[in-house]
Amino acid sequence: MPEPIVWKCSKVSTVHPFGLYKLTFYQDRFNADTDKFIDGFWYCDYTKQNITKEQVDEKHSIVNITPGSGQYNIRSGPYSKSLIATVMEDGINITEKVHDYTWKCYIGDEDITGQLTPEYDNNKVTLHMTNYDYIGEKLRVEVRADGDTCSIELEVIA
Repeated sequence: MPEPIVWKCSKVSTVHPFGLYKLTFYQDRFNADTDKFIDGFWYCDYTKQNITKEQVDEKHSIVNITPGSGQYNIRSGPYSKSLIATVMEDGINITEKVHDYTWKCYIGDEDITGQLTPEYDNNKVTLHMTNYDYIGEKLRVEVRADGDTCSIELEVIA
């Protein structure tokens, strides 16, 4: 079987005022290790991060973040991801008593919070990953509440 022709998206730009996207592609060599067929689509240079939940000692944890779906990933495109922060003090849930939550999102050291069009609802945040350039990367989400900080990593998937 011949190798498929691989096209890699090198640039995405918005065409104003119509709300259209202009995509620039270039042809790339097929790589059986990094080019993957997922959900009916081929993805060039895709690498799975295999993020697993870290063990958290609830007795000593002050702030904890839980993905709404239980999955430690975020899909690119018209999808959203909800995260919920829980605040514990001496083993007692005091989440409803805390009203100052600050959420930040990072790819590496780059703060991309604004790119995810976050929707805040006290201890909950809903994120929208519209940038396909981050597929295969680790998204670190941090929340600061009641003077303590907690973070969670999510794999950006297609």
